[in-house]
Amino acid sequence: MTTDNDPRLNPCAALEALAAALNPSDYRTSLVTGKGRMPYLTVTSRHASRLSEHIYANNGWYWWSWAEKFAVVDDVSAAAAKVAAVLRATAAPVHR
Repeated sequence: MTTDNDPRLNPCAALEALAAALNPSDYRTSLVTGKGRMPYLTVTSRHASRLSEHIYANNGWYWWSWAEKFAVVDDVSAAAAKVAAVLRATAAPVHR
C-alpha cells in the first residue's frame, strides 16, 4: 500500500473508506477538501436531515467535530457503526 492510499497516513483515504462503509440508503456523505484546510466528511441521515456530523481523520484516528476521537482508522467497521449509532433516526414518541 502506498502512502497516498494508506488511511493511517492520508486523511482523505481514511474518510473515503468511512464513507464507503456507511449504508448509502441511510446516509449521504460528502468529502470536503480545500487548500489550507483539514479535510472532513459530512455525514447526513437520509431519514432525518437535521442529523448531520462532520468527521475528521488525523494521526490514525477518526474524530468527531467536537475534537473527540472515536475510532482508529484501521477499524473502519467500528467507526461506521459509531457514526450510524449517533446519527440514527428514531421514531418520535407518540403522544396520547
